[in-house]
Amino acid sequence: MANEGLVFTNEKCIGCNKCISVCSCEGACVSHEVDGKNRIDVDGDRCVACGACFDVCEHGAREFRDDTERFFEDLKKGEKISVLLAPAFKANYPKEYEKVLGGLKAMGVNRIISVSFGADITTWAYLNYVTKNKFYGGISQPCPAVVGYIERYIPELIPKLFPVQSPMMCTAIYAKKEMGITDKLAFISPCIAKKMEIDDPVNGGYISYNVTFDHLMKYVREHKIYGTMCKDEIE
Repeated sequence: MANEGLVFTNEKCIGCNKCISVCSCEGACVSHEVDGKNRIDVDGDRCVACGACFDVCEHGAREFRDDTERFFEDLKKGEKISVLLAPAFKANYPKEYEKVLGGLKAMGVNRIISVSFGADITTWAYLNYVTKNKFYGGISQPCPAVVGYIERYIPELIPKLFPVQSPMMCTAIYAKKEMGITDKLAFISPCIAKKMEIDDPVNGGYISYNVTFDHLMKYVREHKIYGTMCKDEIE
């Protein structure tokens, strides 16, 4: 049995090997026999949570872990939590966007801060670093699947990574250091792999939860978490 990671296989797997055909990480998809049937499991030590296997699987055999349930449990307990919101959330759910944010506010979420602001900080830092250091041909760091792949499989490219945090982390650092927010931070995220970035010890525990769009909206719709319409802060 492979070590468990963010991505895992459920009982719907028929062992068709399509996930193996698209996996960029050698050995991350592990084919073996279970009760006389072929099954493909995921080795969490090798998987970078890029999501390619979700796109190719026709059987709904892949699932993923995030912090959505823990986020809602902590809200119910009265934990002080503010949210960092990926701007794609509005594009993905234009009709529900403001009602969902209102529902989160009603549950106790304090601030809702747009990560588009962090993207501005990241862009400024890239331009600043390029100008000062003549650093051409660098690799940007917003995607933890790309960074994780380089770190694990092509470490010779690590010096090519920009020494600049992602928009998510720039927003979190700004929220804590400049805005003085002391709440726990949750990132409402389109990305499975952001959990790896959030949990990386080098990122100092700035963010406590990766709340993915899919799991958030499933929870919201099941529990009818809607409220007075509101928007995120910092346009």
